[in-house]
Amino acid sequence: MVEHIGSSPAVLVKHHGVFTIGPDPWAALKAAVMVEDAAMTVHLAMLRGKPQPLPPEAVARPCGVPAKVRAVKGATWSAA
Repeated sequence: MVEHIGSSPAVLVKHHGVFTIGPDPWAALKAAVMVEDAAMTVHLAMLRGKPQPLPPEAVARPCGVPAKVRAVKGATWSAA
């Protein structure tokens, strides 16, 4: 499992579920909660039909914030 997790804090294993790691138990728990939240979002989207992927320009924006909003003087943004 360590071989496959790489630099990610979580790995999803077929028929078992999510396994998470972190520098401490709280970080591992946070990763698990984030994976579960993402899974719930995908599940709910799929109940409404086939989810539509975001266009590349929307994915490239930090937090989906438009460039003109990010350009506010003094604001700092990170795409990470």
